[in-house]
Order: sequence, then C-alpha cells, then structure tokens
Amino acid sequence: MRVHGYEVTVGLDFRCRLPTRTKLFSPGPTSFGAASNAEVDGYTLATPGSLPALNRRAVELAIRLVLVLGAEIEPISRWVRKHYFDRTLPKGYQITQLASPLARAGVIEAAGRRLGLTAIRLAEDVGELRHGSLDLNRAGAPLLEIIGEPLLLRHGPEEASAFLRALHELVEASRIFSSDLPTGALRCDVHISLGSPERPTHRACSIRDLASCAAMEAAIAAEIRRQMARLGPSTAIEPDADCCYLPEPDVPPLRIDPAWIERVRAEI
Repeated sequence: MRVHGYEVTVGLDFRCRLPTRTKLFSPGPTSFGAASNAEVDGYTLATPGSLPALNRRAVELAIRLVLVLGAEIEPISRWVRKHYFDRTLPKGYQITQLASPLARAGVIEAAGRRLGLTAIRLAEDVGELRHGSLDLNRAGAPLLEIIGEPLLLRHGPEEASAFLRALHELVEASRIFSSDLPTGALRCDVHISLGSPERPTHRACSIRDLASCAAMEAAIAAEIRRQMARLGPSTAIEPDADCCYLPEPDVPPLRIDPAWIERVRAEI
C-alpha cells in the first residue's frame, strides 16, 4: 500500500485480559461490569505494607493462549516496574515484563498473511478514565501483552484489523472466553509510520486501546491522512517520552517447568 509514494508500516500490540476471579498480584476481585471503583483493594491503591503475590491461575491461562499461538515459553521470566505518570496508576508504576518475557515467537494468521510475534508478556492492567471520571476496577487485572512484528500494509487498514479478528477467534478457541469477549477484554495499540526507499521511516505515532476492527480501521486511515498532511522533506514525527523500567524487587522470577506446560496443554 503506497500513499503518495510512501509505504505504510503498522506495529500491533495486543492486550488480552485474562478472566481470573482476582487480580494479578492481589486477592482483590476483578470482573466485568462492576460498579465504578467497587473492585479496589489496598494493593491497587498502594497502601503502605501491601505486597504483590502472583496469581497462579493467571499464569495458567496465559500459558494456554501462548500454546495456541505456537510461541516458545521461557523457563524463567522476570518482572520489572514500568514507571510513568498516569492518573490510572495509583502506585506510580505497572508491573510487567520486558527483556525477559513469558514467551517468544509465535504467529497469528489472517487473510492469507502471517504476523510474527516478537514477545508475549504478562502484566497488570491499569485503571481507566470514563467521561473524565477515574475507575480503578481494571487496575491490577491480569493482562497478556502480545507484541507483533512490523507489518507493511499492502492494501489497506483492513489488513491490520484482520489480525485482531483472528486473535479474537484464537482466544475463544483456547477456551479463555467461551462466548463473545466483554468490552475491553481484547484491545490493541497500533503504531503507524510512513516511509519510502528515498526517505527514512518517520517515528511511529501510537493509537492506544482500540477494541474493535472498525475502530482500528478508522484510526489507521485517519492517522495516515494526518501524517501525510505534516510530512515534508525534513519533517519528523516527534517521539513520546520513554518510560522508566526498574527491576521488580518484590516478585521473584517466574519459573515454568515442562510438566506445568503439559498439564495446561491437556486442558486445551
């Protein structure tokens, strides 16, 4: 796909919320559709003395989807604190994985194309803003982050949205969700950049938390138009400030032995 001589490249980062009864690092309840701020506990609010304890069921659900994606599970993965300023982060950081993820490789197939995966990570979710009001129910819920390789669009935005639709089907096939996913259970960050052989690729602009194929297609199309209006001989898309990552001192490395993997495989 070329737009006035530019090639369009997209990066797709998927986030699948894992439907456990409690949060990733605390016994606080987590569900879909609860009243705002009804599922907030001391750990979510970063009260003094509250410490994280890993939810084993979340790990098992993550392994299940990783196996369906054909990825390679790492025997040891490690946690980091991702620090950045956000009203939805009462602790001031999000526990996730970075250089040492849960799994690597894997693939999503859609519309005759294959999207290679670079990393699959476990992380805790953040809260959300609804019409200007802060809702922390989602904060701390378990997420599986699925990071795709850069994808060069050949025809249009629908090529990218096809992978979101395919992942939805894989989530259902793995029996993580047995029916239609609740709103926000599966969403995608899209990173869009334009470039050409004659001109270097400009820094990608990120659009976050797209939860439907229609929203993804509209967002990609709008961002292509926006970047085209700004691009010139020496124009560059300004990068966002990087987050600060520090080792997580309170959660030991996650160790997954082959026997655990086989027990989960038998449940699929």
